[in-house]
Amino acid sequence: DGDSYVVNGMKTWISNLEYGSWFISFAQMDKSRRHKGITAFVFPKDTPGLSVRPFKNKLGFRPLSSGELVFDDCRIPVENRVGEEGQGFAVAMSSVENGRLGVAARACGVIRACLEESVRYAKERIVFGQPIGRFQLIQSKITDMVIGLETARHLTYRLAWLKDQGGERSRKDSSMAKMYASDTLMKVATDAAQIFGAYSCSDEYPVSRYFRDAKIFQIVEGTSELHCTLIAEHALGLRHD
Repeated sequence: DGDSYVVNGMKTWISNLEYGSWFISFAQMDKSRRHKGITAFVFPKDTPGLSVRPFKNKLGFRPLSSGELVFDDCRIPVENRVGEEGQGFAVAMSSVENGRLGVAARACGVIRACLEESVRYAKERIVFGQPIGRFQLIQSKITDMVIGLETARHLTYRLAWLKDQGGERSRKDSSMAKMYASDTLMKVATDAAQIFGAYSCSDEYPVSRYFRDAKIFQIVEGTSELHCTLIAEHALGLRHD
């Protein structure tokens, strides 16, 4: 509309929603072109017609402010467009490896925290006259945590190394690191909750927070199911990006 785009609709799960003064979002300009009809924009928080709706009482990631943006006849100047019309999907995909690397790295950190807390508790908790760490089923869970952490770290470090080399980006490598680290975290957090028993339901120990956060890692920056498909398509020669 003249020198502006008129945007209507909603964008959900915006990170740092309550603290950001500028946002980037994407609008579908031609549904018939599917992903090639998406355009990216940046705009200030005080744009007329823009409202912010924070999400409260989330399952996990509670310290992170997130929510949705609602556009009601928002006029966004042409100069606020990122790239050309129809390049929005490419703009979004240009940052996915960084985002997935970040998720994998953070997942490794929470895996380590679960392991350290579980080892400490297994040494302290006395059942039938001995620490629960002497029971083989507890030892099995600890072993899985150690191996899972080391494997997730190697995949994450390799992805970081590949990015440092400045070569062609590989969505397969980012998918492998992100999916494995987040899925491993979910298992490790579940095992940690089992080790802590009823105390895992209490805020007295941090494992309750680790367990709640773990599920979010399997969803953000692409679900584990999405990454499973991407990895398989690369192996089958159906993808080459």
